[in-house]
Amino acid sequence: MTFFSLSVLTALLPAAAPSPAVPLAVPLDGAAALTPFEALEAAGAPAPRPGLAAPPQRSGIVTVRKQPRFFVSVGYHEIEPNHRYDDTDDPALSVDAGFLSWSGDMGFGLEAGVMQSKFKTDVTVFTKDNVDTTRYLLGVRFIDYRVGSDFAPYLRGGYVRREDKGHIIDDTGGGYYFGGGIDWKVAGTGFSLAPQLMCTSASSLGASEWLLGLNASYAF
Repeated sequence: MTFFSLSVLTALLPAAAPSPAVPLAVPLDGAAALTPFEALEAAGAPAPRPGLAAPPQRSGIVTVRKQPRFFVSVGYHEIEPNHRYDDTDDPALSVDAGFLSWSGDMGFGLEAGVMQSKFKTDVTVFTKDNVDTTRYLLGVRFIDYRVGSDFAPYLRGGYVRREDKGHIIDDTGGGYYFGGGIDWKVAGTGFSLAPQLMCTSASSLGASEWLLGLNASYAF
């Protein structure tokens, strides 16, 4: 064989040699499965650095306000009256509603309500009268509503308009009211029960009174 033929054969041999095998990312039978980090590296993605948490993802969930914005309540109240006829009043029933704004755990808002009761009195020696008493309330309310606590104390006060209407007695006048209570929250619901003490004073019949009662409320 000539020198020229040997040179050509030597030059062709490296090109004909098989390429070295490329490692497969997919494990062969019997081989251990790749860990998540190894799979990321095999795919060309950078693996997370050990000890560092993945960046938070936005889930689209909106944080729910835990303090209520509105409330309604109904109540039953025993009355200690002091007015012109100085008779014992029947218990009063009430309905209140309002809304609240918040600064941390402290709530402040406006409220309105109505409270009604009756009493019987001797107008003269021979004449009796049955009187319906209605109190219209408009005022403010402060409440300490700590999330996680079962109790929420509150204070309330404002203007009261009192109307005393009977067959003979007919009087109307304005005044003020103030009071407070402690809401006992029923866990997992917007319902609460509250013992409450309140005082009202109005020019109708020159009346002032203390009312001790129980309110049932729903806040939302």
